Amino acid sequence: MNASTGALSFVAAPDFEAPGDANDDNVYELQVSVSDGTETVNQAVTVTITDIDDSTPTSGPTPVFGSIADDVFDAGATPPGFDGIEDFIFTGAGADLVDLTTTSSSSRAYGGSGDDELFGGTNDRLFGQSGEDILDSSEGGGSNRLYGGAGVDELIVGSGDRAFGGAGNDILEASNSTGDSRLYGGDGDDFFGLGAGDRIIAGNGDDQILWALAAAISLRAGLALTSSGW
Repeated sequence: MNASTGALSFVAAPDFEAPGDANDDNVYELQVSVSDGTETVNQAVTVTITDIDDSTPTSGPTPVFGSIADDVFDAGATPPGFDGIEDFIFTGAGADLVDLTTTSSSSRAYGGSGDDELFGGTNDRLFGQSGEDILDSSEGGGSNRLYGGAGVDELIVGSGDRAFGGAGNDILEASNSTGDSRLYGGDGDDFFGLGAGDRIIAGNGDDQILWALAAAISLRAGLALTSSGW
């Protein structure tokens, strides 16, 4: 015990797995006495040692970088060691391909400046950026978000996904969806293909919407709208 501050400490750090007290229960008992030369005050103090989690902490997302060439990121295959799970993928320039469909994922893929193809798995975020990109989560497990960005992009979703066309005359496709997908056109003259139980916000521009006659859909149009069923 520090005589000036009263702070109590061990001479050597205790080990929960190897108790050093008398009965090996990690409870240390001691008597503290204070005297002013005339009177003495005693105080019983109990110190209990508890266990801590000393396992290796879980790491955060792993950054993965492409090059100026045409790169391929195929989860579990290429490049070596790339598993596509909780990764942040920056493809860089070039016409790149990212395939996360075989993983549980929760990754983010940023397409860069080329004409890229990004395929989502489950709970992924795909960003086309500039270029004429294809963003496809139709074979995934849902809860994906697709962002086309600048350029003329094609966004294809499965069930329970969201797609945001952004600028450009985009194609937003959900015809294979069984419901709960949302398509947001943004600026430009966009084309929407809808399945059952999906919703769209068409945005600005002369948009076209195509859906199955049996599909139950919800529409919110922008400035101009042309719709048809089959």
